[in-house]
Amino acid sequence: MGQKIESKGYFDDYGNLQSSKANTFGMEISTILRDGKTYVVNHSAKQVQQMPVQETINYLDLSDEIISKYKIQEAGKETVSGKECVKYTLEVSQMGQTAQLTVCVWQGFPMKTVTRADGRQGWIPSGEIEII
Repeated sequence: MGQKIESKGYFDDYGNLQSSKANTFGMEISTILRDGKTYVVNHSAKQVQQMPVQETINYLDLSDEIISKYKIQEAGKETVSGKECVKYTLEVSQMGQTAQLTVCVWQGFPMKTVTRADGRQGWIPSGEIEII
């Protein structure tokens, strides 16, 4: 829907514990990955939803299986927060919805993600997340 989403993320234990907070569509949303589960907290509606953890992509070691599964293609380079990143395009499907992502990766770490979904309310909003 063309909305820019600002998000702040944190991680510990080599990514086994992650947290992010974003303001989107007038709502404050937190996502917590812990103990193999994803929790989405809608602070505005005072709701928590538990979802399966989405598979993590290791951009430093892309296997043929992962490249095929997510239709990953290298799409050039882009500088994000002063870091020259490799840009990838991919598709992610979950809960009957498919999103197209463009991810700028620096040393294996996603620095910027632009997501386009079909506009239905679902597991991921369309928008842009950039690590600053």
